[in-house]
Amino acid sequence: MVIPGSIVVLVTGIGAALVGDVALFGPLQNAPAWPLVGLVVFIGINLLVPSVFLPRGKQFGEALDEATTRGAVTRRLRLAFAYPVAVLAHRVELAGVALIIALMVLKPF
Repeated sequence: MVIPGSIVVLVTGIGAALVGDVALFGPLQNAPAWPLVGLVVFIGINLLVPSVFLPRGKQFGEALDEATTRGAVTRRLRLAFAYPVAVLAHRVELAGVALIIALMVLKPF
């Protein structure tokens, strides 16, 4: 669901920029840079899906299935929740979304 949803957001966002006459490539088109920065951040966030979230999601799913079978929270499940790379990736994702929203609202540059 995440990957097709991201593609829809990207396509509709580019479409809205074209309809609204917003220069996506900012400085390359003698326009503000915030749309280009937002696009780069969006692409960066989406790169986390195949590189971190999908592989860790499979491992998390296995740990969750094991814990469900046992009827208790297992050590493996606790470790899957606290995996440092996934935790950091989620924080980066949230910060990126906040940055994109700030860029769209404030249009700082």
